[in-house]
Amino acid sequence: MNLEKYWGKTVRIVDINVEVWEGKVTGIDYAFNYDDIEYDELELKIGNRIIAFPENHIKSIELINQGAKKNLGSQKNHYYMLNDLPHRAMIIKVNEWGKEFYFDILRKKWQPIKIMINYLWPYSDTFNMYDEMEEAEALKIVQSFINVPWSFEETDKGRKWQTMSYSQVILKMLADGVNGNVENYYNYFSDLTAKLGEEEEFAEGWLRENEELYDLINDVELFCFYVEEDIRDRKMCQAFLKPYYEKAKRIMEKYD
Repeated sequence: MNLEKYWGKTVRIVDINVEVWEGKVTGIDYAFNYDDIEYDELELKIGNRIIAFPENHIKSIELINQGAKKNLGSQKNHYYMLNDLPHRAMIIKVNEWGKEFYFDILRKKWQPIKIMINYLWPYSDTFNMYDEMEEAEALKIVQSFINVPWSFEETDKGRKWQTMSYSQVILKMLADGVNGNVENYYNYFSDLTAKLGEEEEFAEGWLRENEELYDLINDVELFCFYVEEDIRDRKMCQAFLKPYYEKAKRIMEKYD
């Protein structure tokens, strides 16, 4: 049985007990082991529940409600964003053969998902919500990742800062948030705080350039906002970030 063709579709399943189930296919786990025999397993979302159906437990399966996805047009790839982790803006691409990819922000390219993350979603209370997106919307967000100005290159002396000064990055990050490009703001902040927390040499570089801006970016309320708030409420994000942006501008003006 070719389960891949049902990916993302609304289906009606009759199981081996002749019970009927209707829902959206949200994932496929490959080579799942039952009694030492490997079967593919289909995950069906019914309301707020996700139920797994091993291939050998499915008596029949048929597509229903095909009109529901007309807004996606004829695109071959399907795109999803994890909507419980909006600050990470994780974009998943599923191609026409059901293969999964995620966009690697640091390497700025699509990477295959080696561990089927759909396998993880049904078993977590917080990691099981995602929204299908139109291709244009997904690629716009991916382009915002590509446009993030910092990147590093390996040298004999270690990592080298390539494009912006530390201060410029903070100002650009906050300006993006205030101007409504909230996805960019969150991805800057995610990358920045991870590096500051993990790399002592990187953090010392920020301190040497501008200690006031370093303190600003480590503000407790700013970090809590990044962790807790939903970027889809743009006006709220813009209002919260504006004072930080104005303060960053004042700090930089003192050194110009």
